Amino acid sequence: MKFRDKLASFFYGRNGVDQLYIFLMIIWFVLMLINLVLGFFEGTGIASAIIMVLSSALFIYMMFRVFSKNIPARRKENQSYLNIKNRITGWFRLQKRKFKERKTHSFKKCPNCKKTVRLKKIKGEHTVRCPLCSGTFKVKF
Repeated sequence: MKFRDKLASFFYGRNGVDQLYIFLMIIWFVLMLINLVLGFFEGTGIASAIIMVLSSALFIYMMFRVFSKNIPARRKENQSYLNIKNRITGWFRLQKRKFKERKTHSFKKCPNCKKTVRLKKIKGEHTVRCPLCSGTFKVKF
């Protein structure tokens, strides 16, 4: 049996690399760079030691996730990470869209369901129907 086959059989049934692992690896890399920069300054021994302990613990957790055979638990962790990431990136996408369309459209929150509704800016008072909850509310431009 070749080494490649042995390696493939070892990784069979393990979690492997996912989006959470990549995010944790980026954080680990940043911590290592910070620790390297702090190493150039005198009197930062405690800070450097704390960062080294944090980065070591993060690396151990990363390896635990990659080699774990409890795939449903790792998928659940990854899905939780993706939900948080999508919430944050979605907020930034909405802000970008609000800025881009600020002259032609307005974004208001429905008082019933709190969903953000995109409205065309037309002067006057209008009654708006929410597409999610079908509630109506008045807006004035």
